[in-house]
Amino acid sequence: MLPFVLGLSSALLGAGANLAARSLMQRISPRDFIPVNFMLMALMMLPGVPFFWHFEGGWLTVAILGGTVLLDTLGNFLYFRAFEINNAATASALLSLSPLFTLLLSGLVAFTPSPGWMDALAVLLIVAGTVVLQREMAAADAAADPARGTRFMRLLAPLGAALIFGATILPIKYLLGNRLLNPYTFYFLRAPLIALLAQLFFRPDYRWLTRSTLPLTAGRAVIVLAQWLLLLYALQGGKPATVKAVSDASPLFVLLAGSLFLHEKITRRKAAGVLGVVIGLALLAAGG
Repeated sequence: MLPFVLGLSSALLGAGANLAARSLMQRISPRDFIPVNFMLMALMMLPGVPFFWHFEGGWLTVAILGGTVLLDTLGNFLYFRAFEINNAATASALLSLSPLFTLLLSGLVAFTPSPGWMDALAVLLIVAGTVVLQREMAAADAAADPARGTRFMRLLAPLGAALIFGATILPIKYLLGNRLLNPYTFYFLRAPLIALLAQLFFRPDYRWLTRSTLPLTAGRAVIVLAQWLLLLYALQGGKPATVKAVSDASPLFVLLAGSLFLHEKITRRKAAGVLGVVIGLALLAAGG
């Protein structure tokens, strides 16, 4: 039950992180943003390293860590690029497919048990509901399509990010599940490595750093850091596909906040999306 609660908490923070990402990508290129974003998180974690550091294993641990960092660097570039060249409705809906890739790949790797039929059904319901919510909540934005880049790239960016984030959950689960390192150590190593790789490959321009953009960037970094640590601790004791699906249910919280505080109308399609997510979450909660 603890992985479920941690994953749901991660989803709650993810709602704020996604909203901040959309705002930032209207003004900043992904290649310029990524190095600063991850270096800020590494600096924030530095004071806790003496208390939480845990690293075991040999070259296999280093190789898996290096491989996931390389893929995550590309995944983060595609994630931010998706919002830069697509409308939010399209980008968000396609990115929401990530748990499906985790579900499909879970049965192909030897170190991860295949999910049962109830887990698979729950993941499908959560993903379907999330896609509907993402499309509906950004329906007005769909008319204001930025139309940047070819159609192929506009599909490749969000789907590529969804595939990478869905796939890298599995080797991360191997590292955490076998206690080769803990979530805090993993993310502390991951963040500066991604920042370094992004600096080398993307050749960023830092002129966007101003008094107006830095506070939002730092604030988002705090939220994302907390979101990822909750996700990683959930993954340490939970099943990859179900943890990924629960942590990606952020649109549910965005909708609830809009309904409660902004008095936004809940349409039939939004209600159907909420129902799918809630039933999926209930199935996972009932399964422990």
